[in-house]
Amino acid sequence: MIVLLIAKSVGDCINPSIYEIILHLKGLPFLDANPEPWMRNFTAGELADVKPQVVTLRGVEKAARIVDVMRKQHAQEAHFANLSSLKQLSITKSSPNVSLVFNISSDWAPPFKLTYINRRSCQLGPKFPTWLRTQNELTTVVLNNAGISGTIPDWLWQLDLQLSELHIAYNQLSGRVPNSLVFSYLANVDLSSNLFDGPLPLWSSNVSTLYLRDNLFSGPIPPNIGEAMPILTDLDISWNSLNGSIPLSMGNLQALMTLVISNNHLSGEIPQFWNKMPSLYIVDMSNNSLPGTIPRSLGSLMTLRFLVLSNNNLSGELPSHLQNCSALESLDLGDNKFSGNIPSWIGESMPSLLILALRSNFFSGNIPSEICALSALHILDLSHDNVSGFIPPCFRNLSGFKSELSDDDIARYEGRLNLDSKGRAIEYYHSLYLVNSLDLSYNNLSGEIPIELTSLLKLGTLNLSSNNLGGTIPEKIGNLQ
Repeated sequence: MIVLLIAKSVGDCINPSIYEIILHLKGLPFLDANPEPWMRNFTAGELADVKPQVVTLRGVEKAARIVDVMRKQHAQEAHFANLSSLKQLSITKSSPNVSLVFNISSDWAPPFKLTYINRRSCQLGPKFPTWLRTQNELTTVVLNNAGISGTIPDWLWQLDLQLSELHIAYNQLSGRVPNSLVFSYLANVDLSSNLFDGPLPLWSSNVSTLYLRDNLFSGPIPPNIGEAMPILTDLDISWNSLNGSIPLSMGNLQALMTLVISNNHLSGEIPQFWNKMPSLYIVDMSNNSLPGTIPRSLGSLMTLRFLVLSNNNLSGELPSHLQNCSALESLDLGDNKFSGNIPSWIGESMPSLLILALRSNFFSGNIPSEICALSALHILDLSHDNVSGFIPPCFRNLSGFKSELSDDDIARYEGRLNLDSKGRAIEYYHSLYLVNSLDLSYNNLSGEIPIELTSLLKLGTLNLSSNNLGGTIPEKIGNLQ
């Protein structure tokens, strides 16, 4: 405690509030150097008279005991009656299971004026909490997974708030979101996994991260989105019902790092503006109806790590300029109409590839032996193409199939991937790091199964079905544990 308070004092001398910022970023508890008197002067008698009763937990407590206490304790107005100086309220759970309920009456008038509220996985609903209508000093509103449904009341939009954070994801909120919200510089907005509908909202130019995925937004992406929100670093509008083409103004988002517009109804060719967005490391445009070829300017994304264009109407040969994306860790071009040979430069120029999925296209020719150089590879899916020839024995060099993933590898696995295993379509999301898969099914491969495949000891899925393979099955196939 003393060390932390000294650190706070020194930190404040150098840069006020830097201590609080670091604690917030690391998710550590905040220790106030000057706590309110009521926080430290309770007597034994006062504690005994508190309603509801104070619950004492030991320094080391069983998880079951903590969960039981949380289930039995319902937060009520009495808990907050004497907190007139309260400015920040943070009650969060890392687990999505809601076990703490806030039983607050609709006519309650809180004695405080909050600037910061952060409640995650705590029951506030089913109605939007009406006591927030008096909180006109809020700058941070986080009500994720709070069991709230229905529309957001008009009074919230009329509080004239200037928010730095608005996170109300994982609820059942519906209706349209107005364009009148005002945000402070580098604001973060997350309305994901709700039932919001209507056109995509456009707010002030101060918004930095915008997550609107998994809603019912429809219509085109606003053509002026690049001018309206020029400092966007992260944009996720996936899993909606958006249509039309990708607006050219997106090329003005020069600070953009992640662009996820998958699982919509977008059409029109992919624009040639990628050389204006040098910081991109995730591009996911999968599950749309995008035609044409991969634009040449995509090859200018030197920091790109994840490129997912699967399940579109893209065609042509794989453009050679993609080999400039040497930092790629996931390349998923499956379920399109690409043709020609699988280029050898994939194995030569992309040494960090963890996922290579080229399934269900019109590739032909032999599998290039250069693929064997991808020693980090954990998923190779060339199924339902037209590749022929022998299975390269050098596949034994795919050492990624031999060892468990490190924590760093797990952290890099992002997004979803669809794999076919024994005739079943499986979608991997959070558990993607568990998959070690080699799928060469539905091709024109011939010859025998190379015995070298049996050295891939950590292989979880091996699919060689629907080919022209012959000979005997290697006796060491049982080594694949």
